[in-house]
Amino acid sequence: MRVSPTVLAAYAKIGTRLATLRRRVDAILQAIAEEQQAMYLSRIKSEESAFEKLLTGNYMRPFEEMEDLFGVTLVFRTVPVGEVRTRLEAALAERFEIQEVRASRTRRPAEFIYDDLHYILKLKDSPLLLDKELLKWRFELQVKSSLQQGWSMATHDLSYKAKKESWRLSRVVAQTRAMVEAADTALGMAEGFLPASEDRPNEAIDVRAAIAEAI
Repeated sequence: MRVSPTVLAAYAKIGTRLATLRRRVDAILQAIAEEQQAMYLSRIKSEESAFEKLLTGNYMRPFEEMEDLFGVTLVFRTVPVGEVRTRLEAALAERFEIQEVRASRTRRPAEFIYDDLHYILKLKDSPLLLDKELLKWRFELQVKSSLQQGWSMATHDLSYKAKKESWRLSRVVAQTRAMVEAADTALGMAEGFLPASEDRPNEAIDVRAAIAEAI
């Protein structure tokens, strides 16, 4: 898709500021990722992607209203719930303004869509922040399990960037999303996913468990 010269010029004006925002946020969130034992990723949306979103969205001031021109991701081993999520949100609130939390948008029990945990964030003011213009930028933090991240990468070109839409393609994306959700649930519950009646003796496992308990 050929990007409009007007859009290219407008995007070029904010490019330096986006890069500055990225450097500052990267430094903060990489430290949080290490504390939370998560993997951190960040990206700035390309001119082509920004132009495509501009065409499909309803924006008065697109490059001020788009929340994902700069986006970041934290990838946990399993879906962060309970104390893990509480610790994450406390760490985020310390350094950012949490504008919005988006999660569990699925309403129908038979629906399986892209539904990962999202935060819309802004930098908090600080004496160390010299460029106060950065305070107006909202950006998106996606929080995923490693399985959700793998699914997103595998289906990106099949759904979000699909050149041709079809029922079969949408069905495959939804079916695999359902499998990811089921697997995440199982891994989050660990042995609790199976009833105690399913337990059975296994010499190798039982010996290791006895040694671990003794130690």
